[in-house]
Amino acid sequence: CSKIRCAQVVKNLEAMKVLTVNENINGVGKSYRFNKDYSRWNTVNKNINRIEKTKQTVNVFINHKINNTKKIYTSDSIEVGLSEKLLSLIRQRNSNFKQPDLQKWAIHIDRMLRRDKRSPEEVEKVITWCQASSFWKNNILSTGKLRERYDSLFMQMSDGNGKNVQERQRYY
Repeated sequence: CSKIRCAQVVKNLEAMKVLTVNENINGVGKSYRFNKDYSRWNTVNKNINRIEKTKQTVNVFINHKINNTKKIYTSDSIEVGLSEKLLSLIRQRNSNFKQPDLQKWAIHIDRMLRRDKRSPEEVEKVITWCQASSFWKNNILSTGKLRERYDSLFMQMSDGNGKNVQERQRYY
């Protein structure tokens, strides 16, 4: 084991009174002896402290989990509805598209609505437009990608129907 770890172990054994230390032998260093009087050892207190620290850690972890519980979206919520809309448009083109976790998809829609301040109507228009676009329909296959590319999608959708921008992109 490393020099640092050895020093830590020796210090712990000293604190538990398992080892006794004679300081500065001939001015050179320390001398260690094994304490054979087991009744003087303080190993029980260390274990109790360790158990208490473990209990505190578990309590902090449990409180963190309780405070960070995930929101569950109902099937009639806007977030799930928009996620299902994207999924149905994808499935119109590919009926074998893997069933996604709609709760995870709803999280991205929720973030678009709350954090990014998008309106549900606007998001629905972008979903419909991008799944009709010859370029974007194969690139937007999840709500995560929809949120990531939302500004580009919205700007292209607002630029007429986006065809001019898409054709320019093909030639670059």
